Amino acid sequence: MLDLGCGAGQLAHDPATNGAADGVGVDLSERMLSPAQAEWTHPNVTYQRASIEEVAFPPDRFDLVVSSLAFHYVDDAGMAVRISRWLAPGGLLGYSTEHPMFTARLPGDGWALSTLINGLVNGRSAQSALE
Repeated sequence: MLDLGCGAGQLAHDPATNGAADGVGVDLSERMLSPAQAEWTHPNVTYQRASIEEVAFPPDRFDLVVSSLAFHYVDDAGMAVRISRWLAPGGLLGYSTEHPMFTARLPGDGWALSTLINGLVNGRSAQSALE
């Protein structure tokens, strides 16, 4: 299992505790890898300090590649092709990214998501809540 943008290492660690033969966590931030290496160690997990754009693995290396909240930081148009090469036949990619609704600011009104939720709670349509 490969965890791209592994942060503190929980996603890389969990499959190993459930029988995965090996796991690799990759993160560019030494600050994030420090707790991974201190608190989420496992004999079957290794952590690498590298950018997602620069990391390389042999073909068919992983049955599973995951990434939580990291892909939106990557400036690499060929990333999906590279990941597909690392996946064994039948392998899976699972990922999440930030959505602008959770990070967007509206002029003078605050966070877009809060404004939308408050508008919906007060009976307004999504369109009118954000206008």
